[in-house]
Amino acid sequence: MDADRDAAPDNVAVLKKALAVERAKGVEIAAELAVARAKASENEALIAQQKLQIARHQI
Repeated sequence: MDADRDAAPDNVAVLKKALAVERAKGVEIAAELAVARAKASENEALIAQQKLQIARHQI
């Protein structure tokens, strides 16, 4: 654990930039997750619609 601390940069500007990069990655991942959830929701709605159409044709 001390080795990790020793490897970390001491420069505040470098640390701030690294933090900003990691935050940006987090925002990007959250956006990708939101898109994936929206696509899944859209697919579920389409499946429900198709099941309803199938049920109507079977009557």
